[in-house]
Amino acid sequence: MAERAVDPREGLKERLPSGSIPGVFHKFGIHRKLDVTDFRWHPDEEGTRPGTEDRPMSVEERQDIFQFHPKPWSFQPQALLTPEMSAEEQELLSTLSENRVYHHPRRMKLTLRNKMPSYATLNGDVLPEIHQVQPIESIDFEIPVGHHEATSQVRESVHRRNRPAMSDMRRPSPESTAFDTEVTCWHPLPGNDERAETIYHERDIYLTKENMTIISDMPSFKHINDQIYHEALNEEAIQSEAFSEPDGRDSPFDIIWNGEYRHMFEGEVTLVRTDRSGQEHRHSTAASTLASRKDVTRPGADDEFCFVTVERSAPGVLSNISVMMPQQNTWVALESEAEGKRRERLASSSGLLRLCGSAYNAENDVHAV
Repeated sequence: MAERAVDPREGLKERLPSGSIPGVFHKFGIHRKLDVTDFRWHPDEEGTRPGTEDRPMSVEERQDIFQFHPKPWSFQPQALLTPEMSAEEQELLSTLSENRVYHHPRRMKLTLRNKMPSYATLNGDVLPEIHQVQPIESIDFEIPVGHHEATSQVRESVHRRNRPAMSDMRRPSPESTAFDTEVTCWHPLPGNDERAETIYHERDIYLTKENMTIISDMPSFKHINDQIYHEALNEEAIQSEAFSEPDGRDSPFDIIWNGEYRHMFEGEVTLVRTDRSGQEHRHSTAASTLASRKDVTRPGADDEFCFVTVERSAPGVLSNISVMMPQQNTWVALESEAEGKRRERLASSSGLLRLCGSAYNAENDVHAV
């Protein structure tokens, strides 16, 4: 059977129930691993060629071995089930393994060092709900097609044979790095993470969407950040002394080594938005992104999971998996739902939903005492 054509924008947009944003989402995590199988590159809107991660390289590619060309990719997760896993863990991993997952390199998430006021606070709304006034801790957005990118040269190191070194880094002009886009805003709600040995409730997140102007070098350097992580993942650490521009200026971002294969990139960002009265508000802060954490979409799935994030902690292996579910589509809604067909479709995940509900209710009981 012919493989279905892949939408070049797959990996950018979440599969969400209508009207779920703005809204509260429950976030859960699991400290287990999935195998990466059938990895494939896909063409994007700019026409980069597809392929597979382990295909033989052409002569031209061998000559260009130190160059990294980020493209959308997908793979088929495979559950690594072991006897010591709980039934709920096995159920979640099996569910996530049923569908192919997709990632797009133009999707970017930034964690803000200084939190940003919510839109309700910005407008001085009267008696907003408590979740509406929680500040924005991180943002998720799409880098526009054709956005000006930083350039660099990656060649064989003069100090170590067959090891890459980056030089001649050049950033785009400041006026070309600003762009307008729709931003998904993450407002974590009060409460502690509910840690456990199996599936654990991290915290609840209130999600909103806003139109903003993003002014930062970081999106222009994302492909370079991805390359640095890509090389480290394959045990080809790029020479750190090469990160300076020809004019002597330092790199616009800092590389923070946060454990094996965990490379956090930090830079400056200014976010500009307009309140309902038309007044412009600017928020400048340091922001960071963890290159090993990849947001993936599951277009073929019909379950309740969204905003799935995985960590490529080693070649061919995923770990530290997190998933989210809209509040209205979790166990509370399922218990009162009258549609038998929908109930039957979701029956296979009932154990997981009960576990998630138990974790969530247990945390609320603790806070209520």
